Amino acid sequence: MQNTQRLEDVAFASGAMRQVRLQGLAKGKRIRRLSLYFDLSGTKDAADALDGDLFARIVSQIRLNSSEHQPYNLTGFDLWRLQHLERGRVVADPTDIPGTGTTFVMQFQLDLSFRVERQQAPDDGSLSTSLFTDQTLEITFAAANTWGVGNLLVTAGNVRVAAEYAEGDCVPQLVENKYIDLSSGLATLEPGIILGAMLVQTDYSTITTAELTLLGLTADGKEVHPSNTMHEQLVTMWNQDAAEQSGTPHELDINAARFIPLVWQPRRLGFLTKQPAIEKQGEVRVTAGTLTTPRLLVKIVKLKTDQQAANIAVKAGAPSDSTVYEPAVGSKSAVRAVHETARRGGEPTKKARLLYAALPGKMRQTKTPGNI
Repeated sequence: MQNTQRLEDVAFASGAMRQVRLQGLAKGKRIRRLSLYFDLSGTKDAADALDGDLFARIVSQIRLNSSEHQPYNLTGFDLWRLQHLERGRVVADPTDIPGTGTTFVMQFQLDLSFRVERQQAPDDGSLSTSLFTDQTLEITFAAANTWGVGNLLVTAGNVRVAAEYAEGDCVPQLVENKYIDLSSGLATLEPGIILGAMLVQTDYSTITTAELTLLGLTADGKEVHPSNTMHEQLVTMWNQDAAEQSGTPHELDINAARFIPLVWQPRRLGFLTKQPAIEKQGEVRVTAGTLTTPRLLVKIVKLKTDQQAANIAVKAGAPSDSTVYEPAVGSKSAVRAVHETARRGGEPTKKARLLYAALPGKMRQTKTPGNI
């Protein structure tokens, strides 16, 4: 069942940062997503035209912190591309501004999604509203003429903000959406389980095979994609495995790709156990191509400590004397592996350790009989 709430609107101001207060979020619920509805207008010369795919450039930064992590720190365009990667299609493709007339309307939507849409239990990432009690959502606008298209200029408008809720409370997956700019063709990844990753141009243009020819991805030294993985190979794989609709703008074009996909979840139900996992360090490396400073966009499940799990549980309403952390029932085999190995004095497997730290769960006062 959908359960929504309208939050406050914010007005457009060129180059300014606006804050959306989150203290009014409903208590005792989990947030599935915060949706930002942009309704902007402006003036231009008659010949000025703009592709709707580029509208999100008007947002130079979106930042959201919870009390335990930073779910979002991206530009608007970065978020627009991540939505495409995760959904496998462009939802509500904005209407282009045509090369006629001297005024325009610019309407589009950005979603700060916490639920993982392609996961078997999508609400595992939905966050308790209690984690946002003292937080604000920050939206920073770019310059009104940020596209550099003739005299096209945003002059007014608002962003309407709405929340969608899920019932209940738990210790969620802590998912972070962020960017890393490559230096000399290299980016380093921190520990976590990667739900999605891709490379984009920082000037917002498409990517050719000459610009990104070969690249690789490793997790703790193990190859996810070997260093000779081809541009066209990754684009074709994503179109086959992840794209929900055929044709433009949903599928990617070889030699003119909106992004180069590195990690994704399949179009049907994905499993956290099947995603690349990093315990120490991962690397993305461009091994051939003229573009050595692309931007890496990452959607990654952060690894929780037991103390973090306890802190979140108490804020979500668990008794303060809860000391037993039980990850989600669907992960019992991995949880048993951690506990059984620890009982025997051994070292649990990497997979078991990472799943235990990444999966959602609950803090309890006593162990649930038969659960572990």
